Amino acid sequence: MQPTWILVADGARARLFASGVADGALNELEDIANPDGRRTDPDGSRDRPPRVMESMGHMSHVIAPHTSPEEKVADRFASELNDLLERGRVEHRYERLILVAPPRFLGALQNALGKHVRDCVVAHIDKDLTTLPAQKIQSRLASELSH
Repeated sequence: MQPTWILVADGARARLFASGVADGALNELEDIANPDGRRTDPDGSRDRPPRVMESMGHMSHVIAPHTSPEEKVADRFASELNDLLERGRVEHRYERLILVAPPRFLGALQNALGKHVRDCVVAHIDKDLTTLPAQKIQSRLASELSH
């Protein structure tokens, strides 16, 4: 039986674990940083989407873009993680996949997954566990890992 992979991620970091088949322990396979996902503005101005002025004749109004720069960064990172997961799937390195991420990034990740990777997902957990040690992550995911 192949191990279960657990992807614990947020917009700035992703940690990939494999659960040991025999002992059930989590082994960290990769720790991937996304420096673009780190907040660099202390005043929070990046939270406000840029505005674009649009004018039509004598009237003009402000429109906001459909996708913020932060969402684009998150989408790009989610796509990179999908590529990693797809390679693992093709190489038969896992059979089941558990995704753990805060709600906003979990949505980006789910949207980025290809069909074959998505078919391997057995659980979605909307929590940010990226900073916890492997043992704490394992205890938080005990019920999902026991299936």
